[in-house]
Amino acid sequence: MRFWLSKNCGSSLRDQLTTQLMLGVMSEELKPGEKLPSVREMARRCRIHANTVSAAYRDLQTRGWVEFRKGSGIYVRDLRDSQGEGEYTPLDDLIERFLADTRAQGFSMNEVRRRIAPWLKIAPVRHIVLLEPEPELGEILLYELRERLSLPVTSATPDRNFVPPQPPGVAVVALVSRAHQLRAVLPPGTPHLLLRLRSVPEYLQGQQRPEPDALIAVASASPEILRRAHTVLLAAALDPAALEFRDAREEGWQSGLHLFQFVIADAVTAPKIPPQCTTRVIRVLSDSSVEELQRFCSL
Repeated sequence: MRFWLSKNCGSSLRDQLTTQLMLGVMSEELKPGEKLPSVREMARRCRIHANTVSAAYRDLQTRGWVEFRKGSGIYVRDLRDSQGEGEYTPLDDLIERFLADTRAQGFSMNEVRRRIAPWLKIAPVRHIVLLEPEPELGEILLYELRERLSLPVTSATPDRNFVPPQPPGVAVVALVSRAHQLRAVLPPGTPHLLLRLRSVPEYLQGQQRPEPDALIAVASASPEILRRAHTVLLAAALDPAALEFRDAREEGWQSGLHLFQFVIADAVTAPKIPPQCTTRVIRVLSDSSVEELQRFCSL
């Protein structure tokens, strides 16, 4: 994985490295179980002090994204195996792995369903429920899922008031980074799938580089999207002074947007951008993750 760090922006080098490593894990550019470079090697590769790398690694360990193995190194944790406070058991993990293996070996979902339905009486997936604690990000994810799926998709917040879906044919999805919260609220046996976000290279692929003196605005009602866009644009080595970030929840956020060469916005915010502006719409979910969900729904 390649890292882009800038010493001339508002974010510290440690925060930039931490955020990009988290993006790598969420997009699975950094695979579960993959060994990260040593502190010394990462410092040499990024041309930063080893203490900065060490602090970033400790931060990721505290958050549960990596694990330190004595005498071996630092490894990416599998967030899908995060144990919540619910009744998630090893049997549920075996079932998840079985379904993943059947897809990998080329068995169609119809074949799998036909063979195991007599025992388990699995109902076809007819409805998707998205669990996302940030309402603004949830609205964006909901929009993107409805664009790509023919099934009805609704959303819910995984808090103490959440009622697990009971009707047969309901499957639950959430971001990989929400695995812990998902396990905590779902009863064992509830069909579910974890979604991946786009990696930094996916965001930048096919994008034409702006002129050196171009002013660029980013608009979204989601704090998570604004943070992610900040990381991606810094990774592209754009001048931080040429970037403007607008929170679409604030009054007057559209003011002066026509002065920018173009405005980057998520799919929900884009229609609210003034018509005289040039708008570039960014998608949040990885294409491969949505395709995996489509296959999952065919089970």
